[in-house]
Amino acid sequence: MQFYTGAKPYSCSHCDKSFICNRNIKRHTIIHKGQKPYQCSHHDKSSNKNSNMIRQIRIHTGKKHYQSSHCDESLTLKCNLKSITMIHKGEKPYHCSQQEKYFTNMRLPKTTIRIHTGVKPDQCR
Repeated sequence: MQFYTGAKPYSCSHCDKSFICNRNIKRHTIIHKGQKPYQCSHHDKSSNKNSNMIRQIRIHTGKKHYQSSHCDESLTLKCNLKSITMIHKGEKPYHCSQQEKYFTNMRLPKTTIRIHTGVKPDQCR
């Protein structure tokens, strides 16, 4: 019944995150240990999530599993299908808090905020 009560009895000993099921805490702990058990068969890239590696392999194989219902475009990744669907529908749900601009991609408002504030988080030290 934990799913219905909202209880998250499994807490991470490294950070303040809590989880509903034991398997989620186990998967999360891999991040803190720095383990990347999923290896790409095409090059030396590895990941701590199987889903990331499946996505990586799809990029290499070029198989396009997702077909747009709005155009003839076939896409490798589901997230790209979501983006192209929003473009066709004219949806722009992501908002820049610094100006009246809306975007189809959730990363773009973060990029524009960095431009407005002058913060460059990836800058070498």
